[in-house]
Amino acid sequence: MKLRRKMLTVAGAVLAGIGLGVFGNTVVGEAFTTSIDSIMSSEPKGLHVNDQNYFTIQTKIGNPESATTIPNAAKIQDGPNGDAVQVSSLGQQNSGGAIWSKGKTFDMYQNQRASMWVYVNGGDVNDKPGEGMAFAIQNSSDSAFSGTGESLGVWGVDPKSNDNTIAQTAIQHSWAIEFDTRLNQTMPASNLIIANTTADAFDIGTVDDITGNNTYNGFGYNPTNGKNDIPQTIWGEHIASDSPSNVGTYVPRTQSGRVQNGYDFLVVPHYDTKNYNYYGLKHDGLLETVRNDHFISDGAWHHITLNYVAPSEGSDTGQMTYTFDDKTAATGAPKKTQWTATENISLKDLDVTAEKPNVYWGFTGTTGAPASGETTNSGTENALVAFEQVPGQANVNATTDLKDEKTGDSADSTHPIGGNDRVKLTYKLNYENGENPWSEIKSSLNLPANIDWDQGQITYSDGSEGSTLNTSSISNNKLDVSVNALSDARKQAVITLEGKAKNVSAQDVANTTYFSGKNAIATATSNTFEINPRSFSMSIDKDSRNINVNANTPAKITGTFSANDTKVTAENTKVAARLTSKDGTVTDIDSDKIPIVKNGDGSYSFTIPVDKVPAGDTAVDVVATSSVSSGYTDEDTAKLHGGTVTFGATSGKIIFKKTVLTGKGTTISRDDSNGPWSLNVDSSLASGAWTLSARTTGMHSVNVPSQALDGNLIYKNGDDVTTLNTVDSPIMTSPQSTGTPTETNIASDWTNDSGILLDVNGGAVSDDYIGEITWTLGSVPKVN
Repeated sequence: MKLRRKMLTVAGAVLAGIGLGVFGNTVVGEAFTTSIDSIMSSEPKGLHVNDQNYFTIQTKIGNPESATTIPNAAKIQDGPNGDAVQVSSLGQQNSGGAIWSKGKTFDMYQNQRASMWVYVNGGDVNDKPGEGMAFAIQNSSDSAFSGTGESLGVWGVDPKSNDNTIAQTAIQHSWAIEFDTRLNQTMPASNLIIANTTADAFDIGTVDDITGNNTYNGFGYNPTNGKNDIPQTIWGEHIASDSPSNVGTYVPRTQSGRVQNGYDFLVVPHYDTKNYNYYGLKHDGLLETVRNDHFISDGAWHHITLNYVAPSEGSDTGQMTYTFDDKTAATGAPKKTQWTATENISLKDLDVTAEKPNVYWGFTGTTGAPASGETTNSGTENALVAFEQVPGQANVNATTDLKDEKTGDSADSTHPIGGNDRVKLTYKLNYENGENPWSEIKSSLNLPANIDWDQGQITYSDGSEGSTLNTSSISNNKLDVSVNALSDARKQAVITLEGKAKNVSAQDVANTTYFSGKNAIATATSNTFEINPRSFSMSIDKDSRNINVNANTPAKITGTFSANDTKVTAENTKVAARLTSKDGTVTDIDSDKIPIVKNGDGSYSFTIPVDKVPAGDTAVDVVATSSVSSGYTDEDTAKLHGGTVTFGATSGKIIFKKTVLTGKGTTISRDDSNGPWSLNVDSSLASGAWTLSARTTGMHSVNVPSQALDGNLIYKNGDDVTTLNTVDSPIMTSPQSTGTPTETNIASDWTNDSGILLDVNGGAVSDDYIGEITWTLGSVPKVN
């Protein structure tokens, strides 16, 4: 058994079986599971792609035009946490697998995201797995596949000639990211029979121009300038990208070999010597680790995120950022990773335009065969992909935030929550874009511990009806929720829970919540935070933190305080409040006006009376102080919203149509030739309804003010007619207020025969007339 140069010594422990040490991500001497059922049972949560008809898995793959096709080794594997696509299988030599999207669903002129888990392993550490797999976007066909072995199904197949046609044998109009698990650095010796050589040199890379030595270089991504200008030696398993059908992707190397040109009279083959090319790949955006470390084929699930940014206007170059191992498989939580790169994609190479922007996307995988002296399973591997988000469906994300409502801080490792503080937990589910809604969204929320939750709701950005959460159904800090579908019409859902932190010393570690839809999965991970207990604490009750009442009406703000010190009583504790209204007016409410009552659990309740709530928003600062100790003081805040009703925008004067008087009575309509007349009423009333009335002194001559019009202004609503005079006449009453601010145009439903009209009697004299209507707003209490 071969051991690595470095091992981690485990003192005081016995390593069972053949386990000998740990290095990097790989357990040295450990056999991997070869059971697909076992692999699938360890799969993180993924989509059920087999039910969704996302992919095409053709029976034959290759280049149909040249009839070079092979059986497709790809297949769907079912598991308890979702499906996975298996593109290659352990022990199946010289195979190829490919899955492609059902139709061209990757729009190169729209931002896209793909999120997935990959799993690769050999049989045990003595096996040398291979060959690897590739993610590709291509504009060729849904059965495209280039060749097995080092080509990984996407790169060109070495033609073993000097005509440099290798790019023509790749998948055409494509761009690919390889996850290469087998080192291909065999340089053919001279004088070999060219037809019998095995193409195995893609990882040789370039030759040092000065020394002529083989440098095995790829080019790492440099985040400081966005270029691939960091030469790297290819030691083993690696990730890299480029355009398979681009000639510049391949680095030709020249060698001499023999080509049969016939037989002599004894039927002995006769050979000519000629030069031919073998090839390395450029390996842009190279990601790898230490020498020979199996960081891809380590028998573990690794997360991959692909973020594609479409070209800016006038450009034909997109950008793909690929990140490997950026989530923890056990929990789905994000983690730091060294493996990320951003690469340009030429849309010309993909043969797409803004009018025809779509291409296929998918995965390929290949195996080879064991080299001399290698184990039977070498050159093969199990390679599987499980999907969270797929291009062409729904690009979504989720976030979470826990806020201490007393301090306003988001809880994290540097911002603890105070014991007994009110807290608000928010999950935001966001639909970015996509061809389909994010549908059938369900979750079992992983809630922070040591918080007593007392209310929750789900709201939607389009104002559609939300739902109230039943916090009594929380069990083991989990709460099951269902969320309505999100789409371009409804971009966001917000899940909010409110509660009170327990007054204990505790730490809550980061945890991840999955939001699993039919066609996309998003995760949100909370921060690790601590709860610091308070010896003396005061908080405003949840129902008093935001009070919405009508202006100039009374309100009560309630709260509690408690202490670990039994010396604290109602007699030695004072509560005071200060109100700061919208216009800056300050009103103090002294402690002698705030009664305190002891509760059965030893805490104390207080009530702050507000005689008249100011109009608009008013901040209420509350301070509780006990004389038992100088440190026994605490603060909290509340908000009062004094609802009002006022006139808003208006179109101006009411003008009536010019009319020829005939000596007979008539009713004249408004002249709306420049647009209908309007008058808005803006209401923020918390309850009740508003009323509108009107009065007038009538119309009089512009030229002779003392001359009154023989007629009246009237208000007509259906068959009801109200003649306006010097006494306020009711015009309308609003629906009962729901507390939501509204803007109502009182004339929105007026017609030529309704609303304010001018009723002229037969004795009216022809002239220009003018008058004034006084509108008055009022409010009425809520009707039960």
